[in-house]
Amino acid sequence: MRKPRLTGIYYPAAQTLIDKQLIEAFTSEKGPGDIPVAPSNKKEHVKGIIVPMYPYDLAAPCAGWAYKALSETNVPDVVIILGQSKTEDDGFTIDPYETPYGIVRVDQALAREIEK
Repeated sequence: MRKPRLTGIYYPAAQTLIDKQLIEAFTSEKGPGDIPVAPSNKKEHVKGIIVPMYPYDLAAPCAGWAYKALSETNVPDVVIILGQSKTEDDGFTIDPYETPYGIVRVDQALAREIEK
């Protein structure tokens, strides 16, 4: 299990505080305004989004715009999450990710193909 590395640094440890910051990401003056309530049934697919790897209090409105775009398309079958690694390891794992919202499962076969 890959444990969160930036809890309390880039985002708060308490889920209620994360929820508050995510709401502000959408509703702040620089955010998109509305909070998406459900995925769309559109036939379009988003190719990718770029979300800043920066503390929520600074980058949340930008992230809000990215997540809004994602919410306006079909739910993808697979999501590839990339992040920076500031440690000596390469940051790559095929293990599930622990997040404040639960466990993110990893498609291990796909991850092994990407790793090649």
